[in-house]
Amino acid sequence: VLLKVGDVELSREVTRLIANVASCISTHKDMFSSAIPERIVCLCQSTDQWTRQYALVAVLSLVNEEGNQLRLLEAGASKVAIEVAEEIASRMQGTEEEKAAIPKRQYLDLQCHQYSCLVLGTLATRPTYHKRLHDDGVVPTIVKALDLGSVDVQVCAGFVFNLLARSQDNTCLLSLSGAASTMVKVAKAAETRAVSQILVALRFLGQNEEALQLVITENGGFGALSRASHLPLTDTNASIRREIAGCICALAQHSSNKYTLATNSTILDIVLNLAHSTDAEMARFGLAAFANVTEDPSTHLILAKDKNVM
Repeated sequence: VLLKVGDVELSREVTRLIANVASCISTHKDMFSSAIPERIVCLCQSTDQWTRQYALVAVLSLVNEEGNQLRLLEAGASKVAIEVAEEIASRMQGTEEEKAAIPKRQYLDLQCHQYSCLVLGTLATRPTYHKRLHDDGVVPTIVKALDLGSVDVQVCAGFVFNLLARSQDNTCLLSLSGAASTMVKVAKAAETRAVSQILVALRFLGQNEEALQLVITENGGFGALSRASHLPLTDTNASIRREIAGCICALAQHSSNKYTLATNSTILDIVLNLAHSTDAEMARFGLAAFANVTEDPSTHLILAKDKNVM
């Protein structure tokens, strides 16, 4: 009832209260016995930034429960999250006058952008919702999010692509959208957290679609993988190294990449190091990459002359 009053400050505080309460799973049943989910989804588009942020936090808490997802989806959660992300991206890529106003609201904008991407990523954990997400326009929106330059937003955007790229049904749309080339560009410059998510997505794209293996390399994929391989060794970066190995293995399947790999001493050294890893999965991918390369007979003599390889 209070949410219908129309008072901005009142709506803000009620929304904040709901966001706090929604963090407790045991309250969800009572919330879903009312019209709160639908109203909260609507408030994600509030012109009051604080209200919008609290509403997105509430939706994120609710959508984390699988049983709540369908109703939130039917209430328009994915469409609203996409519209919020689009609006923020447009403002941050707008005219000089619009950009000049960003510092005053940038923190809240970036927070809202992250929450929007996380809502979409959480829905993307269920392949049955992928068509709905595509119909609402998730792919071009997430491509823009990756391109914004905010590491926190890039991590969340990478999370969405990480999940979408796992399904072969999504490969064609991701290919046509230019998502692969954008991911490679971001991976060359992004911080560790974002690189981790992006490499997972690139690995699955490479595994699922032969044409994308060439697209990734032509856009500087080997350079991005080389940069990622030089990150200091930590638990997180060990996971990244597995994804590097998986990416190289996938890219080496393309006939045009085999000779390139054999003659690229930097990538060859990376593959050698991975093949010697004590991590079984890393070593398996490294050796599989070599096996893929040697499917091209023109690489045999080149590799045979390399003492390290032999």
